Amino acid sequence: MSALVSSSSLARDVLTQPDLWELILAYQDGVPCSLQHMFQLYYAKLEKVQYHIHPELNQMQDPLYMRGYLLCRLLQDDHCDVAHTFLDTFSNDDDIKLPSRVSILIRNTIDNAVRARNLSLVKRLHARPAIGICSQLAMDIAAANGDLDIVQFLHQHRTEGCSRLAFKKAKKHKAVLAFLKANRPQDEHRRETRVRGEYDPGAGAIGCIVQ
Repeated sequence: MSALVSSSSLARDVLTQPDLWELILAYQDGVPCSLQHMFQLYYAKLEKVQYHIHPELNQMQDPLYMRGYLLCRLLQDDHCDVAHTFLDTFSNDDDIKLPSRVSILIRNTIDNAVRARNLSLVKRLHARPAIGICSQLAMDIAAANGDLDIVQFLHQHRTEGCSRLAFKKAKKHKAVLAFLKANRPQDEHRRETRVRGEYDPGAGAIGCIVQ
């Protein structure tokens, strides 16, 4: 048993060496070209900041976390088509781990799908709880954008709700405001999640959460 564990550990160490990692991503069978390109793009950004010794980013030495990080960044940067390709390619959630040490503005995948105004991505992520992370911000964003279909989906299928900010921002979207008043009166005076910017070397300006 110990020999098997040692062998597995050795193989994992080899596969997560930075020089080999880029090579594997470039030539891995079954990964579409568009996804390979994005792997290389975000991997190169991580390399520039020496991610393997960075306390918030060194998780990405593990291929599972690297995949999760790529999904998060695709959604954050509004690469919706490639995000769909990612979900098609990695259909088993055991092959993905969302990084735990990055800002929730990166990690909250459903929030960013809402920000991208992409209901189909919201639905796909909701159907995969291990990688579909959501907060109160999602409905607040959807209300501010006037995306009634997304607000309705979040209301019907999620439990995070919204805040008073959703009501304030929805004033210019009459159908959204009417829906919120009829269906989420309990949230009309709920405090919003305030976000202030921080700097993350792997992603540029991000944020932290202050309730």
